[in-house]
Amino acid sequence: YLDLIDTNRMIIGKGANGRYYSDYFSTVEGDSPIRLNIEVGFLGLLLKGGMIAVILNLMLLIIAIYHAFFKSKNIFIVSIGFILLVHTILLFVENVISYSNYNFIIWYFIGICLSQKIRMLNNNQIKVILNTTKEWI
Repeated sequence: YLDLIDTNRMIIGKGANGRYYSDYFSTVEGDSPIRLNIEVGFLGLLLKGGMIAVILNLMLLIIAIYHAFFKSKNIFIVSIGFILLVHTILLFVENVISYSNYNFIIWYFIGICLSQKIRMLNNNQIKVILNTTKEWI
């Protein structure tokens, strides 16, 4: 946070390969004070994309969660909305931003929650889709 303020990069961040300086890690032997990743998702978004990335990501997450809880006709989407809610809360504690299966699934879930077609299906229709055989695929 302080490094972003010192370098006037709070709004746009430092980019995909952005690094930050940490006084703490300059005193720890065997580690570098110039760090590439942050272990907290919110701070990682802030470092790489600044306030713009944080606001856009949080807006997408909040809109997807809202649609899941209040505009869905099936429990499947509500469950996915709960997963997204927990993910959003954990962004302020952990959840490293990385190219991983976890983050791929989170973005997939955001897309599902934003899909009006899937949100409008009832519980029985969702069960049919989830319990289909390979013939459907």
